Amino acid sequence: SQSGLAGLVAQFAKDKQVTHLVFGKSALADSISASLAVKLRLPLVNNIVELPEIAEGMVCKTSIYTGKAFAMVAAPKTPGILVVKKNAVALEAHIT
Repeated sequence: SQSGLAGLVAQFAKDKQVTHLVFGKSALADSISASLAVKLRLPLVNNIVELPEIAEGMVCKTSIYTGKAFAMVAAPKTPGILVVKKNAVALEAHIT
């Protein structure tokens, strides 16, 4: 179940002292990320369309009104849960 999965991820995050959780936008991610935000007491930012600015806290550009407008959302502390809109951030390969 989604609630059971959220509980497992929350326990893992607490045990490993995870500071950020990043999900790709989906129905499952929406459900789990909301539950995790409550369980872990972390800010949740949904529909991110660009990488966040992390200079002071966390500021993310998100799409609102079905993608017709954008908003800058500031989370009160850097650790948080981010849900990134599909195709919003380009993948980069780093080969060393």
